[in-house]
Amino acid sequence: MQTLRFWILGISMAMMAGGPAVAGSAPDGWTALNAAQIERLRQEAKTCANPNQTLAVSADFDGDGRKDRATFLFNNRTGGMGLFVIRAATGRYRQLMSAKREDVCNLNLGVEPTGSYEPACSRGLGDDAAPCRKTLVTRWPAIGLTHVEASWTIYFWDGRKFDRQTLSD
Repeated sequence: MQTLRFWILGISMAMMAGGPAVAGSAPDGWTALNAAQIERLRQEAKTCANPNQTLAVSADFDGDGRKDRATFLFNNRTGGMGLFVIRAATGRYRQLMSAKREDVCNLNLGVEPTGSYEPACSRGLGDDAAPCRKTLVTRWPAIGLTHVEASWTIYFWDGRKFDRQTLSD
């Protein structure tokens, strides 16, 4: 029981990481779940590979000097979830990916440092028909999305919009 309390506290703190970096409200139908709701989803899934997950991160993802926020939201109408980024400059939510609500157990967010990355496709992994960057260099921190034991994708600001690159699969 003590472990559960620490886990719920940790998730609650992770969801509030960085505080409210931007104004604005979530798109219609989308909401953040509280720690108790996430725990219920984890119990329903029966297998959760990621006990120390982070569901929200903040950093200056677009290089404007202000903290932006990336977070998972859940849609009660569709039963799905999505990864959203909220730029401090606009306060608008932009959906980066979607998943099933029960996937919450296997997803984790992180802030990836500025630098050079070698995508999976440059090592011969992934879809041969898809375009492949041999190297990706980010100018600002990126949003890292780990799908436990499946893939690692980063979402990065290219100067005009958020783009994505799978680094492992």
